[in-house]
Amino acid sequence: MPYLKSLASTHDVSEKDFKTKRGPVDKVIVSYAARVRAQIVVLGTVARQGLSAAIIGNTAEEVLQHLRTDVLALKADE
Repeated sequence: MPYLKSLASTHDVSEKDFKTKRGPVDKVIVSYAARVRAQIVVLGTVARQGLSAAIIGNTAEEVLQHLRTDVLALKADE
């Protein structure tokens, strides 16, 4: 994936340290956190309002409902 290669080189991180998986974001994050027995999960959040919130939903909220670990949620600027 060219984007990951660029991101890795920009931040001096090995490409093999990135984990990618297809699927519903909430299920993928919860599953991976459980598998590696994560002590904390860090999530970026974006506050949406109105129609976009109803259509897109709130991924962070879905993840929070299922995680069995501590969470640090950071609000990102849009």
